[in-house]
Amino acid sequence: MSDSKQSFSWYAPDDIRRTVENGVANDVSTTLMAEYLSEHEFDDIPAPRLKQIIENLPISEDTESNTVDLSQPKATDADPRDDLPTQLTVGDLEYTSNREAARLVGLALELFEGNTVRPTAATEVETDLIWHRQHVTVGFRIVPTPTGSVGTKHIDALQNGQIVPDDVRRPSKLAIVTNRVFTDEALDLAEKHNIYCFDAGHVEEWFRRARIPMTAVGTLLEDGESHDGPLTDLVELPSIPAPRKAVDPLEINRAFDTDSLTTPAEEDATPSQAERTETSEHHQTSGLDRSTARDDPLNETQPPAGKTGTLYADPDADGDFEAFDEFVADIEGGAQQSPTTAEEEPDSQ
Repeated sequence: MSDSKQSFSWYAPDDIRRTVENGVANDVSTTLMAEYLSEHEFDDIPAPRLKQIIENLPISEDTESNTVDLSQPKATDADPRDDLPTQLTVGDLEYTSNREAARLVGLALELFEGNTVRPTAATEVETDLIWHRQHVTVGFRIVPTPTGSVGTKHIDALQNGQIVPDDVRRPSKLAIVTNRVFTDEALDLAEKHNIYCFDAGHVEEWFRRARIPMTAVGTLLEDGESHDGPLTDLVELPSIPAPRKAVDPLEINRAFDTDSLTTPAEEDATPSQAERTETSEHHQTSGLDRSTARDDPLNETQPPAGKTGTLYADPDADGDFEAFDEFVADIEGGAQQSPTTAEEEPDSQ
């Protein structure tokens, strides 16, 4: 076949190697192949560069002769299934802060319906995510934690703290979301105050229906903090298909049983809202201490001042320049004695 453009039977869509092999077998010039591939396969690669690639592409003259005979016949002629892309799961929330987890949960909810907003980091409110739906607005407090159970302090926070900024209308419903489970006390108190509680099983079902790829997760974590609009503006994802979207996320069944996540004798070990420090008017307004050892790994592990690491025998004089001068003067004057010498002197006189 000549270089005539009247026939392109040598072109195999989506198979570059086969296209080049067919072109070589039909005496098609590399220039024509490069131009055709540039137009139909690679809009962003110029034809001269494609020509170089084609000329350096190793092409077997006899493909069938190079085929290795199998010791056994093929079990099936079916093509292998495509690899499933890695998707977001509830286990990934263990490694996020409450604000990061709010963006991931918010995207999943937006794929069901409506849009979400997140209060800024400087805003001292008790919710991390506001979900605007067609007929209702829901305020969420997000509690990601690697271990333990979520206790009553988070219900207390929603009851006693400021829910949303002053210029934002209060949500008609409140909810708490975690990647773990809730204590029985927390569930009882939440039911008393009409607060929804969504544990790891519920969140996993949201994520399974939303099917959020890790590329979208990376975008949300990197660019979402400064974005105050719908999260679907940051990432382009298809909506949840109708059969899986029909169920209200607030009434959805768990993806798995959460009994395995419950540690025996787990209690709400942290103080309640009334027992927080007197200098803090709002409970956990910064959001940094909402989850157990999540944002501050050294939280409650530092020893009290004056108990360890003191430089002098008298803790009250620790760091005092006058005490240090007296200490040096005692050494220079020979008055510094060991405890054994000071105890033995009365007996030697």
